[in-house]
Amino acid sequence: GAMPKNPCRIASNSTITNNGIAPSTGGGILVQTAVGGSAMVEIIDTMVTNNSNGIVVQSTNGPITMNVQNSAVSQNRGNGIVSTATGNINIMVDRSNVNTNFQNGIVSTGINSTVRINNSVLTGNAIALNTNAGGKFLSFKNNAIQGNATNSTPVPGVNLD
Repeated sequence: GAMPKNPCRIASNSTITNNGIAPSTGGGILVQTAVGGSAMVEIIDTMVTNNSNGIVVQSTNGPITMNVQNSAVSQNRGNGIVSTATGNINIMVDRSNVNTNFQNGIVSTGINSTVRINNSVLTGNAIALNTNAGGKFLSFKNNAIQGNATNSTPVPGVNLD
C-alpha cells in the first residue's frame, strides 16, 4: 500500500508504563503493519518505562518509518526498542535516552532494519545495541554510549547533511 501522507503521532507528552508480560512479551508500544499496509509513526516527548519491552516495531506485512524524539525508553524488563524487519523499517532515535533496560537498549533484526541514532544517550543496559540477521545501526557520531555491560561501539557513522 501507499505510505500515508502524514505521520501518525501515537504518543506525545505521554507516560506509557506497566504493559506486556514479563520478561519480554508485548510491550509499551507495539507498531505492526496490516497485510499490504504501511506506517509512519512519531513518538515525541514520551516516557516509555517499566514495560516488558518499551517499543516493539514489526514489519512482517509492510514498511514502517518511525521517529522517536526527545523521549526516554528506560527500565523495561526486556528491551528498550526492538526492530524486527521483514519489510523495511527505518527508525530515527533523536535526542532520546535509552537507559537501564534489563536486556538490550536497542535491537535491530533483519537485513531490512535500519536504526539511526542522533544526539542520544544509551547507558545502564545489559547490551547497548544488538544486531541480528543483518540488522543495521548508523550513528551521527554525537551520542553517549557508555556504562552498559556491553557498549557495542563503535557504531558505523553517517554524515550530517
